[in-house]
Amino acid sequence: HFDGNGKTIANFAPKTWNDVNIDGEPVVASYPSFFGVLWGSCKDLTFTNAVIADAASSAGILAGYAGTTDKPATVTNVSVQGTVTAAINRVGGLAGVAVSSTFTNCSADVAVTTTSTDAGGFVGYVQGTSTFTNCNVKVALVSKAVEKCRCGGFIGWNRATETTIENCHVLEGSTINDESTRAEAKITSFGGFIGFADSDAEATKLTVKNCSAKINVNSKDFAQVNSTFIGTIGYNPEILIENCSAEGDVIAGPNPQNYAGGAIARAQMSGIEGTIAGKVTINNFSYKGNIAGRAGVGGLVGAVDNGELTITNSSVEGTVTNFQNNIGGILGLSTATSVKIDGCSFDGKVDGVSYVGGVLGGTGKTDYYEITRTSVKGEIIASNSYSGGFVGAAQADVEQVLSNCFCSASVTLTGTGKQIGGIVGTATSKITITNCIATGNLKTNTVAGGIIGRVGFADSKVSNCIAWNADLTANTASLVGAVIGSLEKNGEYASCVRRADMVVNGTSVAVADQDDITTVAAATAYHGKAAAADATCSSVAKSLGWDETIWDLSGELPKLK
Repeated sequence: HFDGNGKTIANFAPKTWNDVNIDGEPVVASYPSFFGVLWGSCKDLTFTNAVIADAASSAGILAGYAGTTDKPATVTNVSVQGTVTAAINRVGGLAGVAVSSTFTNCSADVAVTTTSTDAGGFVGYVQGTSTFTNCNVKVALVSKAVEKCRCGGFIGWNRATETTIENCHVLEGSTINDESTRAEAKITSFGGFIGFADSDAEATKLTVKNCSAKINVNSKDFAQVNSTFIGTIGYNPEILIENCSAEGDVIAGPNPQNYAGGAIARAQMSGIEGTIAGKVTINNFSYKGNIAGRAGVGGLVGAVDNGELTITNSSVEGTVTNFQNNIGGILGLSTATSVKIDGCSFDGKVDGVSYVGGVLGGTGKTDYYEITRTSVKGEIIASNSYSGGFVGAAQADVEQVLSNCFCSASVTLTGTGKQIGGIVGTATSKITITNCIATGNLKTNTVAGGIIGRVGFADSKVSNCIAWNADLTANTASLVGAVIGSLEKNGEYASCVRRADMVVNGTSVAVADQDDITTVAAATAYHGKAAAADATCSSVAKSLGWDETIWDLSGELPKLK
């Protein structure tokens, strides 16, 4: 048990870690650090200008290992400042590896450079059951690893059974820079807070509360999975991220690979043999910045595979860009068991190729998803196919539900691809859209609808929606509908209202009112009914019976409460 008594150790820079001789033979020393392995505790100690150079095993300024399987460590009021460089194994600014240990009121101001797999500004690798409380990091992390790497501003790889992190922060000015020289795609995982969060041996329980990361993540060619908060989540996790934030940019190289996000780049919940996939909950998370990648790019989550994803009361401000498919202001790609998005907002620009949405880009074999009480502002742009104010392409295996949503973003498809809509671009499986409003202008060379571009699955429902788009411009040879561009299947299409002076294809000629539709013989446009010329959007919403515990209808336009 080491009591630092408030003292400072300056210029700790051992120079002989690789120069130990046993029987005349050079031997690489293990765990270069102040404590090689800390069993017990350390408190009230400061390191300044420490240098751990060319480490060839787990290393950090305070400890190579903080705790072991049956001998935990407790670290309190310890501050480290300096540099750590490593050739192999796991390294961190404070500790290389933490095993079933507790860290309280600690800080690190470090430069960490590695050519190995796991590196973190605070700890490189975490096992067992550990707790981090009131700890801060400012880090300049450089990864030169050509192969697999897991790098995080706070933790590199959280491979623990259970980890709790509260009131911990990666401070402004922090960076992760990928300086590798890859010639082909590799599975990397860069996260502004945690690089990789899972255990391949057993279920992982991770709780992150009241934490933040202000960091830029710069990935080079052929690097996969990049985020300003958590890079990858895998296997069978139970993860809660609550009251957290991230601020900064995820910058893709000239040859970017898949998956980028503000909160999580990829939740790859494949499950462990004999188990079901896991559950991720994100509540009250805010992201500000710019995200770029190839496919599976989202303002909060790039992609989710299997398992359950719930995002509530969260927001994104900035630009989301990709160079292939599946991009969304909140979520890029879903093949999850269940996705629920409630009380969220996006304000900015989503710019992609195909499957582009202000909230969700595209869905694969998702069993269920719903989007409720969510708003989108800004602009949504696709250069090929499927663009929607909320969802680019709704293709889940079962019903998809959108209700009480508001999109004021403009939606544009610059190429000659397929459908766009003020709320949804296309639906090729059952969809229900109720009490939703779109006010943004639409522009395309193909099928377009003020609420949804195409309904291509039977028993779908579009009702009580308001198409308040001022301008809807499409190819005159394509179907264009004030509410639905191409209605192709029987269902329930009722009580929808369009703006009275909506301009369609450059003219303001009257579009005929339509009664409710249940049977469709051939693809047709659906225009709903025109509002009265002097009606406000809020007065229309009142007439449709919108819930005023959800909506503020006191102004000209409805507002979500």
